Amino acid sequence: MYLQTHHMQHTNPGYDRNQIIAITTNKQFAEQYELFASELKSFSGIESVGYSESLLASRDFYSSSQLNYKGKEIKFQAIGVDADFLETINIPLLEGRYFTHSDAKTEGENFMIFNERARKEYDLQIGDKLGDQFTVIGFIPDINYSSFRKGIEPLAFYLNPHRRLAYVRVEEGTNIRSAMRYVETTLERLSPGYPFEIRLLDEVANGLYAFENNLMLLITLFSLIAIILSMVGVFGLVIFEGEYKRKEIGIRKVFGSTTQQILERFNRRYVYLLVICFIIAAPLSWYAIHLWLQSFAYKTPIYWWVFMVAFLLVAILTFATVTFQSWRAANANPVDCIKKE
Repeated sequence: MYLQTHHMQHTNPGYDRNQIIAITTNKQFAEQYELFASELKSFSGIESVGYSESLLASRDFYSSSQLNYKGKEIKFQAIGVDADFLETINIPLLEGRYFTHSDAKTEGENFMIFNERARKEYDLQIGDKLGDQFTVIGFIPDINYSSFRKGIEPLAFYLNPHRRLAYVRVEEGTNIRSAMRYVETTLERLSPGYPFEIRLLDEVANGLYAFENNLMLLITLFSLIAIILSMVGVFGLVIFEGEYKRKEIGIRKVFGSTTQQILERFNRRYVYLLVICFIIAAPLSWYAIHLWLQSFAYKTPIYWWVFMVAFLLVAILTFATVTFQSWRAANANPVDCIKKE
């Protein structure tokens, strides 16, 4: 579970999430977005500012659109952006061109940039017309714009004047907290009293997997409790067995058995128990994790070494418990053991 969560949070989504500040704006503020962008760019550590209507990496599904293409309806996820958005979050271009500021001024025509999945599924080409007013001008790679629970679907970015979310790219090496304070100061000056929501994009993406993180913590907690209870049980068994076999231990010591040999004899029994438990538990745990991973479109493999590490950790704990408690019985005076018996 840890490997899957780490995989989702650290796999490259195809665009930059680091050093990106996301800001939820209002309609009044959207009217002065150019002034806001200009103010922010005066800060030495801010590289660019872009806008969109949706927050990337914040949910599993986005709004869908349908347009007529070559006599049939094609369906895809659609996200409205401004001309600077794709370059602000560093989405690379495979073919064609990015949006330009002059595109937004074209009367009666809009432009779209599709992902690779849409191009292959619908056989799109640069310059194709969709519906009455959309023109394909470029293609980008298949980015993970939503969560890893969902597979990549056909996606299109298009120019949209409703700039609800601002993305601020901070230069590498710049203190991002200082940049956030400057952004807050600028927002307060341009729109006093409005409670803007300012977040880091990578924190938004990590928050998308809060359920998996909480589930992993719960499983870890219950696993630790189970291991502790098991070790208490083993400890009690060893105490009982040590007292029960005091005479046997004394006789073996008299006939020349060393402390190491006696400890090995104690531990051997628990090796058999551990192996039997592992043979039962490993397939069950593999099946449980296999079922859990089915809820993700992109998942980490179930590595065999994870089971071996778990077995070794439990074995070390068990042997340490058995050896610690058996040491005193194995080193006792054999005469006292036999007399007491």
